[in-house]
Amino acid sequence: MPYGIGYIAAKAHNCRIIDARAHAVGAYKKLYKDYKHIQKVIPAVGYTKKQIRDLKSTIIRANPDMVVLATPTDLTKLLSIKVPIARVKYMMKPNKKFERILWKLIS
Repeated sequence: MPYGIGYIAAKAHNCRIIDARAHAVGAYKKLYKDYKHIQKVIPAVGYTKKQIRDLKSTIIRANPDMVVLATPTDLTKLLSIKVPIARVKYMMKPNKKFERILWKLIS
């Protein structure tokens, strides 16, 4: 997925999106190299100490005015950055077709 709900929310509020690929370090640098379809956004890839450190470094190097977080995990508790953070929350409406597909996958 090249972007998610955080990107959509930021665009809906006329935010300027910074292309984070140029600022990536560590795990994020490798991620952008391996997954070329990911553009501009910084995806949440995991929450190990190194991944969080690389995420923080990538954000700091990008020097944004603010960060839009749209991952279900509250990264504000894991990141200590001096940039304002806006969290995007979302819910999925129940959907019978999706439920059937999901049950097939996990059965």
